[in-house]
Amino acid sequence: MIRGELDLPGGGATPDEAWAELLAGNQRLRDGTPDYPRRSQDAREAVVSGQRPIAAVLGCSDSRVPLEIVFDQGYGDIFAVRAVGPTLSISSIGSVEYAVVELEVPLVVVLTHHLCGALATARHLATSGMDEYADLPGMLPEVIAGIRRSTSLADPADAPTQHAQDVVTGLTERSAPVREAVAAGRLRVVGAVYSIQTGEVIAVT
Repeated sequence: MIRGELDLPGGGATPDEAWAELLAGNQRLRDGTPDYPRRSQDAREAVVSGQRPIAAVLGCSDSRVPLEIVFDQGYGDIFAVRAVGPTLSISSIGSVEYAVVELEVPLVVVLTHHLCGALATARHLATSGMDEYADLPGMLPEVIAGIRRSTSLADPADAPTQHAQDVVTGLTERSAPVREAVAAGRLRVVGAVYSIQTGEVIAVT
């Protein structure tokens, strides 16, 4: 193992305990009483030798969804994988697998959110009947293609939930290490939606 045996905070949690900790942090945030844990100089220095996060979170790159703030966590707590949408790619899947195999995280959270620009763009193209995304620059066609058409055509209020469920299914189907860890009981994969308006995280899978 690259990680080795490290005496770091955050290790040893079960999948359910890890998810409960993230939800408790989100509740503190919504209550206006965040702990701001593990954000001191000492906390930063404690993870110099390595990391042992309690969860990997595959979330959107949207600047309004800062993962450590959303879950009221600090240095070394969250292995953050961010991509527009988020969508699955070799990079995002491989990053999650690194967290599962090398860091032994007990939890993977796929976090979508309301008011997502990528979902809105996918919906616009789908409802306009455009099957090709040639007018989008650079690699954006690949990003939008990673959002299923059924999600793109869903009601805007329902699209983040459906997309989270789609990404959880796709991640499990495409990643053998994730499937094996789930089957062994070492890992839980959760889909969730974040509300930019209220700050609440709601599990959908």
